[in-house]
Amino acid sequence: MEGVGGLVAWLIPLSLLAAISPVVFLNASTVVTHAGLRGGWRFLAGNVAVLVVLGTVGMGLLGATVAQQAEREFASRRIDVLLGVLLVVLAVSMVRGPDRDRHGSTSPEKPSAHPAGAEPGLPRSLIGWGALGMATNLTTVPLYLAMAQRIGAADLPAGEGIALLATVTVAVLAPAWTPMAVRAVAPRRSRLSPQLRDRIAGWTTRGSVIACLAGAFALFGRALLD
Repeated sequence: MEGVGGLVAWLIPLSLLAAISPVVFLNASTVVTHAGLRGGWRFLAGNVAVLVVLGTVGMGLLGATVAQQAEREFASRRIDVLLGVLLVVLAVSMVRGPDRDRHGSTSPEKPSAHPAGAEPGLPRSLIGWGALGMATNLTTVPLYLAMAQRIGAADLPAGEGIALLATVTVAVLAPAWTPMAVRAVAPRRSRLSPQLRDRIAGWTTRGSVIACLAGAFALFGRALLD
């Protein structure tokens, strides 16, 4: 049985890897630019809603928990391996596939909807756009699930586990709330230049592949060493 310190030391690098979401960052920046902080909060709420569901399921709070702690820790290792394999498959598919948006979310330069009455270049429902972007973020979701189920399998009081998962969630959501923080602190610098936007967009696939492979390595190592 591991201590809290060992669990936190494992969660920190995975949280950083799960936060590598260039598309989420670009979409959030677009929302903040056109719809301001209120729009940014709605987009962030969509991201949060998805992670709350994933975290709840991952920690085992919706269903019956495993009776014995040893059995739960064994199941946790198997889940780590399965999620690691999924990350490797995703990395391979991104390397072999065409160069396009790998997160399944709408590119901010080519929005899927521009209905009457909506902000320029933005879908009508920013909450829905945020939720869709996070739900289809195939780099972040497996890593976040791995962290949530590890926290749930740890021998922690419920309150501490939820607080730890909340901290992880805030870190993972950094691409969504960072544009809002910049807008609040330095409004004149919140708009991304076209050159910077192009550089970030061009790094999307490479960053996702690195995050997938590094995350898979961490999960495999964790499962083997436990």
